[in-house]
Amino acid sequence: MHHQHNDPAHAAEHAALAQTVAQTTGPADDVPQTIVAAMLAAASAAGAGIDHYRAMVNAMTDEMIVEASMTLLTAAEVPSVALRFALRIGFIQRHWPEVYALVGTPQEPEWHPEGDVWQHTLQVVDAAASIAEREIAAGRLRDTDRLVLIAGALCHDLGKPATTATIDGRITSRGHEDAGVPLARDFLDRVVRQPALTRHVLPLVAEHMRPPLLYQSEQRGESQHRAVRALERRLRTGKPGLYPDGGSSLYLLTLIAEADQRGRNPHGTTPLARHQVQGCDEWRSWMLDHHEALQRTAQPATPYITASDLLEQTSIGAGPALGVVLTCVELDQRDGLVASPAEAVQRAQDHYERLSRYVEQTAADAHRGWSDLRRRDDPRCVAPGAASTPAASASHPQPPGRRRRS
Repeated sequence: MHHQHNDPAHAAEHAALAQTVAQTTGPADDVPQTIVAAMLAAASAAGAGIDHYRAMVNAMTDEMIVEASMTLLTAAEVPSVALRFALRIGFIQRHWPEVYALVGTPQEPEWHPEGDVWQHTLQVVDAAASIAEREIAAGRLRDTDRLVLIAGALCHDLGKPATTATIDGRITSRGHEDAGVPLARDFLDRVVRQPALTRHVLPLVAEHMRPPLLYQSEQRGESQHRAVRALERRLRTGKPGLYPDGGSSLYLLTLIAEADQRGRNPHGTTPLARHQVQGCDEWRSWMLDHHEALQRTAQPATPYITASDLLEQTSIGAGPALGVVLTCVELDQRDGLVASPAEAVQRAQDHYERLSRYVEQTAADAHRGWSDLRRRDDPRCVAPGAASTPAASASHPQPPGRRRRS
């Protein structure tokens, strides 16, 4: 099932590391350095010493696991080389069970001719490393964000084993994005122990399908301007109940989505080049244009009105409705729909009256109805009559009957 990574450009490096590993018989406290060297040496380092490394894997302490995990994510120019060897010596099976579950998890051949989720992930991780190198060289990406991309690529499909099913003869993994978030959180908290990294990665796991899907909707004539703004906002500030702390950007999400689409080479283990992926350059440019436009027009987060203003100047009382209306007015301000505190107060009252009618029509309990609205990225889209607007349709860009790539 697993193919050796034959990369002539790194053959000398691998050979040197293999010789180092073959000569290493250090004591237990040298396990991290030894195990890491073995991982980087790839298949050429295996042979007679494989049982030795398997025994060391079983004896690793938590601190050793963290050190080895960080090296797997950072040390190899071609990460799949290290990951394949880590699987061969049992490190992934024993210490990365969330990742090991990817091995053998099938995918629909139409969308993923490269094989199972593990083979896909190996290609995506290598693509992410290549993309990071490209973006760092161009001065667009910080060196520290390379780890964010590699970890995001490794974790992006962790939800697939739990969601994969065969429906009408086709393999699907609906909902794997959200399902992967708690798995990625537990995995990173355990083997990396860098809260900031976890915060940056979780939005990428949850949203990695969005860029090409939004572009497809735009190409069908459905304006995605508001949907992209909502996506940018939740990447930055968080999504309640899923990744509440935010910590990412449209730029990083676009890079992860590019890596995801390039990790589908059916003819080898090397990821596809960008030009080999149909439509990749188009949706990528479209997303980056949005990112740059939002960066240029970003305004200081100084709202025209506060909760106290609404309590004093409108009929809105304390409770979840207050937070919902504040969110609506903040989005209005970001969209340029209000230009003064007085306009913001009027918009707030309008939103409150319209959303109150919606809650009355759709929820048996008003408090629960408002609480449900508060969990939405853009509560403005659910008001009566709004379901037919482009903004509302943007929340679900795949129309009924259209197959969604997983």
